[in-house]
Amino acid sequence: VISRQVQKINILNAIKAGAQDFVAEPSENEVLLKRLLYHLAPQDTVDSDAYEFNPIQAPLDVEPVNLMVEVCEHLSHAERGTESVVLHEVLSKVGQLAGSNRTSLVVAELGAETGVVLASSDDPSFNNFPLMLSKYPEIQHVMFSGKFVLIPDVKSHDLTSQIENQVKSIPIGSLMVFPVRYQNEVIGVLTIRRPRVSEIPSMTQLRILQAIANTMAAQSNIQLTLRRIYRDQAKKRQVNCKKSST
Repeated sequence: VISRQVQKINILNAIKAGAQDFVAEPSENEVLLKRLLYHLAPQDTVDSDAYEFNPIQAPLDVEPVNLMVEVCEHLSHAERGTESVVLHEVLSKVGQLAGSNRTSLVVAELGAETGVVLASSDDPSFNNFPLMLSKYPEIQHVMFSGKFVLIPDVKSHDLTSQIENQVKSIPIGSLMVFPVRYQNEVIGVLTIRRPRVSEIPSMTQLRILQAIANTMAAQSNIQLTLRRIYRDQAKKRQVNCKKSST
C-alpha cells in the first residue's frame, strides 16, 4: 500500500486487509526501490512463519534457557536510571549466545520515519541514538508485518548485498531481526548481526530469541511512551510560542 493516510489506524487496517507493506507518500524513489527489492527477494532468506507458533521440542538446550532466565532477572531487578546499562548487559549476553558482533534494541512507532536505538551490545555508551528507518527496510518490514527476518548470507540477498559499503564499523555476514511486541503491538525490533555467513539457528534458539525480544517489551514501551510525552510537550510549546508572538 502506498498512501498519504499514515495514521496508525489506517496502517493497521491495511495489515488486516492483507497488505504486505505500507509506504508513506511522498516517498523517494530509492526508498521505494529498496522496499520492492526486499519483497522480490527469495522468501527463504526473508522471513518465515514456519519458525513461529511451533512447540519447542524436548530435550531443551540448557544454554538458551539459562539465558532467558538471566534476561528476566536482569530486567526485573533494574533500578531506575540504570535502564541503558541493564539493556546493554542483556544484549551482550544475547549476542554471545547468537555469535553476534552487534545486537541492538530499536524502538519506533508504526509508520514513523525514525526510530531510536535504546542500547547496543558492542558499545555501552551507544544508546538513545536516532535511526532513519528508510535506510533499514528489514526493520520496517518487521515493524509492519510482525514476522521476523532471517538472512543467513547478506551478500547473496538483493537488499543487503551492499551492506558492507553502508556499515563499515563492523563486518556483517548474516542478519536476524525479531519483533518486540507489547500488548500484541509491534513497538520495536531486536536486531542480531553476525560477522560471518551463518546457518539459521535451531528452532529452540529462535523461539527463545523471540521470547527475549518480547521480554524487553515493557522497558521498550516505557521509553517509547516517554518520547511521545516529550514530543507532545515540545509541540505544545511551539504552538504557545506562535500564539504569543502573534
